Amino acid sequence: MIMRTSTNDYYNTRYRLNIDSVNLEVLENVETFTNSNGKKLFKFGTISIPDGSIKSLIDGKSLLLEKLDEVKKHAINDVEYRFSFVRIRTIQSDFDLIKLTLGVEPYFINDSECVCILENEINLRDIDEKVSKITDNYTILRYPRDISSLNSLLEISDIMLSGKEKYYNDLMYKHFLQKDISNKLFSTYLNNLSENKNSPKLELIKYNSFNYEVFVEASIDFQNNSKELIDMLNEDNRVRYDVCLFRSVIDKNINVNTLLFVSPKGLKRILDRGLINDKIHNIYFVLTSSSNDINDLIKDASSKANIVIGTNIL
Repeated sequence: MIMRTSTNDYYNTRYRLNIDSVNLEVLENVETFTNSNGKKLFKFGTISIPDGSIKSLIDGKSLLLEKLDEVKKHAINDVEYRFSFVRIRTIQSDFDLIKLTLGVEPYFINDSECVCILENEINLRDIDEKVSKITDNYTILRYPRDISSLNSLLEISDIMLSGKEKYYNDLMYKHFLQKDISNKLFSTYLNNLSENKNSPKLELIKYNSFNYEVFVEASIDFQNNSKELIDMLNEDNRVRYDVCLFRSVIDKNINVNTLLFVSPKGLKRILDRGLINDKIHNIYFVLTSSSNDINDLIKDASSKANIVIGTNIL
């Protein structure tokens, strides 16, 4: 006699596969079977694809940008036009739930965040009540009530979501301006270095930890606290920073083990440019932010670079 055991020997999990620009949700169940004496005989697993789980969500950000262009035209031609920009931190398997709850299809701009544009709907209480049924991790921007410029919706909503601010306030806009100015100054700074040198280098700040020589940041002429600057860099500038920091470390020809804190996309740029060779064996790349693509990056880079995951190294 074979029977299913208790839930201690049973699990199910959902995960997503990215195949040819299509997101495929997979449901996996594993059960342990025993005989009448309670002896475990074997484990049996099944993999299935739930109905309606195949979604072409990969190009969500470009679709969102197209929608925003459409929204801008409406705003120019109709002074009464209004909408709410809702940014939600969630998972892509919630696509149908979001669509059902908010009445519009979400634009997934990355693996864990989506945007919904609710046209002619700016009642904060009503929107708040709907979105809170999905998650409590979201932010709402209303046009033109909260913001009059449509060019900075993504940037400001990112700042709000990172700061766990559900609703717009003047402090968020001040933070956005600081970030915008910092990125422009940093771009100018690197561009000026590039004019003088083929490969711009950064002045390194270092400290020791155990048997590692740790390079955490670089000295930037216009910024007293470079850690604050790094936190404010947009994705493109953070990648540029990581590449320049790596070049600066290589230029020093350091012989001890070195921890180099970089973003996943920064490491990918370093790899894509072929900057790592067999002689670079004492540099350990510490990935300082999470990414759902991180496993693929590790798999591609493991034969070329030493990688450490996490920020609590020191």
